[in-house]
Amino acid sequence: MQQSQPVTPVLLVGGGGSRLWPMSTHASPKQFAALTCEHTLMAETLARVRPDSADTEGLQFSDPIVVGSARHRQRLDSELNAAGANHASMILEPCARNTAPAIAAAALSLEEMGGGDQLMLILPSDHHIRDVPAFHRAIATAIDAAVMGRLVTFGIPPTHPETGYGYIKRGKAQGDAFAVEEFVEKPGHELARQYVASGDFDWNAGIFMFRASTIIESLEALAPDVLNCARQALSGAERKTSAILLDGAAFARCPAISIDDAVMAKGGHISVVPVAMGWSDVGSWHAIHEIRAEDDQHNTAHGRVIAQDTSNSLIHADSGIVAAIGVSDLAIVKSGDAVLVTTLANSQGVRSVGQRLDRAIEPRQTAATDLEEFAPSAARFTAWMRNHALPLWAGQGWDRERGGFRELLGKDGKPCAEPFRRIRVQARQIYVFAAAHLMGWDGPALEIANQGFEYLADKGWLPDGGWAHKLDAQGRVIDGTRDAYDHAFVLLALAWLHRASGSDEALNWAGRTLSWLDAVLADTENGGYRESIPDVLPRRTNPHMHLLEALLALYDATRDVCYLDRADRIVGLFRQRFFHRQSGTLREFFQDDWKPVSGEKGRTREPGHHFEWAWLLDRYEARLGSPCTEEISALTAFADRHGKSDQNRLIHDSVDDQGGILSASHRLWCQTEALRTQLMLAERGHADQASRFDELTGAVFRYHLNIQPAGLWHDSVDAGGTPIDEFVPASTLYHLMTLVWDLEARFAQSETTG
Repeated sequence: MQQSQPVTPVLLVGGGGSRLWPMSTHASPKQFAALTCEHTLMAETLARVRPDSADTEGLQFSDPIVVGSARHRQRLDSELNAAGANHASMILEPCARNTAPAIAAAALSLEEMGGGDQLMLILPSDHHIRDVPAFHRAIATAIDAAVMGRLVTFGIPPTHPETGYGYIKRGKAQGDAFAVEEFVEKPGHELARQYVASGDFDWNAGIFMFRASTIIESLEALAPDVLNCARQALSGAERKTSAILLDGAAFARCPAISIDDAVMAKGGHISVVPVAMGWSDVGSWHAIHEIRAEDDQHNTAHGRVIAQDTSNSLIHADSGIVAAIGVSDLAIVKSGDAVLVTTLANSQGVRSVGQRLDRAIEPRQTAATDLEEFAPSAARFTAWMRNHALPLWAGQGWDRERGGFRELLGKDGKPCAEPFRRIRVQARQIYVFAAAHLMGWDGPALEIANQGFEYLADKGWLPDGGWAHKLDAQGRVIDGTRDAYDHAFVLLALAWLHRASGSDEALNWAGRTLSWLDAVLADTENGGYRESIPDVLPRRTNPHMHLLEALLALYDATRDVCYLDRADRIVGLFRQRFFHRQSGTLREFFQDDWKPVSGEKGRTREPGHHFEWAWLLDRYEARLGSPCTEEISALTAFADRHGKSDQNRLIHDSVDDQGGILSASHRLWCQTEALRTQLMLAERGHADQASRFDELTGAVFRYHLNIQPAGLWHDSVDAGGTPIDEFVPASTLYHLMTLVWDLEARFAQSETTG
């Protein structure tokens, strides 16, 4: 064993912690919570690797490196100060990209400081270890293999057939360590039982040791994109005392991939050191119940708790009083104004509904007191979506023979000839079914969304980068134009798919798409993005509006502030170029340098876009705290004053800058944008929105949704309300779902039958 090789602990502090809601949230994940004792999990981790904590001969810890989220900077400082780790270094991630980019950044920072041969001990900051001396002995054992250039992982001898962990198969003995024969993803119960019975497998604890130079070489060989992006992020970093803020744009381009998938499962020269140390990943309330001290009825209690005739339960109250009478095998957790009740056996399921739980607390406080006046009209839309539209489009709208979503249906609800399939429509439908899954629709929503994603990724990405514009019905590219508008909707789809499923692949594609946009379509001179490749004029506000929508959705799905930085730049462009402050209106068309075009296009104003921008600015304001009241009020005032037909009460397609009608027809999407903006305005305290909502709801059902079979629509009607189009375009379902999503978020208890 090496006697004098110091070990640098690297704490990974970027987890989201949704499995332990409500104590652990995106804003305050579990590493910052005291769940297993009076100290936070991060404090426990720091205590195990203090320079003065090593109790094993030959083991010496250096000051730690902490890799965490930039949004948690103050909390990280507080944890380090409380632990006395004042000499720790911090690497702040502008967005989460999983463990491989985080480890790459830490290794490169050591290399930069001349510590390329330094041993790194990679530690999740949210685990529990009961037997710390056993852990220290295992670290000392691992040093021999690590200094010889091996990648070392620590394995936990399994105590039961756990299906929530990955497994490591041990190979030939290497002293007190073993060669790794195989990494195995989380198995089913029967396979896990076989692994445990064989005695050849350990649980993968996600703890590693290697030289900085060894992991850099391995990443160079096996995951060069990760290493290159991390190197660029470090090169462009903002450096402050003891903290490095990685460059946001460069780090966002890193593939979101774990170190297991990027390196450990692919490389040779991998060793495992088995160690029985009372380890837990603290991944469920059941795990916490097992860790914490129990009374004679096997209950675990924290806070002001009364347990009467209660057994084998975890009861946690961080405020108030929780009483449990005559129950068993439950986790009851009160944190703030949120309460969780689940069986201990089912507590792993908290993660699967995490996004719905987030949505339940997502809307900001409303200034209005009468939102219930919206409920009856809201129930009409939610019932129509759940009972008619989603079943119809999940069936007829998906091409079971060739794959892909259909571009349109006939007015009888049956498939018809498709001249093309636009990428934006494929993306919009992925969004629809991802949102349907999160709403709890009882159809196969997530399965359809995943199938749509597979089709999109397989057919739509061009060999030289970027998403194609159109496919034929066979899935072949027939128009290779790469349009910024299309890319915005792909990003929206990927955000919602990740939100619904946790798919890292979806996030990887989002990073790839943003990188392509930055490299090819970004206008570094005038701001924003160009229309397309090949480029065309005039430039439009519309692609940027939907990019803003997608970036806010990516933030909501990940809580990564790099997306808010991008959103902020688009809103800056809106304020500088798109919004005409003197008239309170939104310009639509521009020259190459963002000067408005002349003629009718220069005077064109679309009321639907006024509503849509107002809604997005409200969401932007809620997330960044940047006031948008002036712009929201001006946009909605103009659209309300000039955008509504006196004849049928529908919203016009377009007017001029003085409010004169340019197009007296009425697209359905204009109505949905007005409706959800009316709800938003009521939340902001604007009066009389419920009556306007009811009036427009009646007009929509009279003119647009008055068609059989239910679940279809007339996409456009003329001034008299007569349908114009022959077919039903799939693209409009996205607009209807954005409305229903907002309604469901606020009126989840509304009737959905009828």
